[in-house]
Amino acid sequence: MNNSIIKKKYLKSMKEKVWNNEERNKKVSIKLSGKKKTIEHRKKLSISHIGHKNSENSKEKNRQKQKEIMKNPKNRLNLSIKNSLDKHPQWKGGISFEPYPISFNRKLKKLIRERDNFKCIICKNIGNIVHHIDYNKKNCSPENLITLCRSCHGKTIHNRSTWRKYFNETK
Repeated sequence: MNNSIIKKKYLKSMKEKVWNNEERNKKVSIKLSGKKKTIEHRKKLSISHIGHKNSENSKEKNRQKQKEIMKNPKNRLNLSIKNSLDKHPQWKGGISFEPYPISFNRKLKKLIRERDNFKCIICKNIGNIVHHIDYNKKNCSPENLITLCRSCHGKTIHNRSTWRKYFNETK
């Protein structure tokens, strides 16, 4: 028999012995309850879950559990307060509320779209959104503006430094 097959069977049987032992799981759960994990430990856990997909049964259980939690108005209020404005992890100090300058008008946007042939810089599909490369609303120079489609513009909200670098390289 092939060594890799034997190894897989052995690991599967060990997993079943260790993880399907309710008494052991309860002891571990009690021992770990209330303990905070270090950042290093959380990173290791995150890496270990890469590529792992929950079964449909697990997904449904999680959905039902979340629904049950959110039925309680107190939980909904706590979540709302936790993620409000400056407490939200993506809060950038209220820059989205700043107005655009007068120079950022329809004429300028049309000029940028025509320059880019009405095509998204990323996926080459039809694009109609004019995006600031440096994410600075006040910098309306044509070199700082590009055309994106709605889908790609949504992607550029996250990892701004990566996207800045990408746009500057593709100029």
